[in-house]
Amino acid sequence: MPTKGLKARVVSMPCVDLFLKQPMAYQNKVLGSLPRVSIEAGRTDPWYRIVGDRGLTIGIDTFGASAPWQICLNILA
Repeated sequence: MPTKGLKARVVSMPCVDLFLKQPMAYQNKVLGSLPRVSIEAGRTDPWYRIVGDRGLTIGIDTFGASAPWQICLNILA
């Protein structure tokens, strides 16, 4: 992305609850000040606490999709 003039920081967060238990100074250091986007192959509601009011969450907020991941991805994408 830097070669295209885009600034980005990628953060892997396997446990949102554990991250939110960390001091706010640590959270801000990890997340930085860039606009925040979350991508999750599941519910987006836990991520609103991370991305904030001006962030973007991408995920699946519907119930009942059941199939091999390739089929779900083709239908939901």
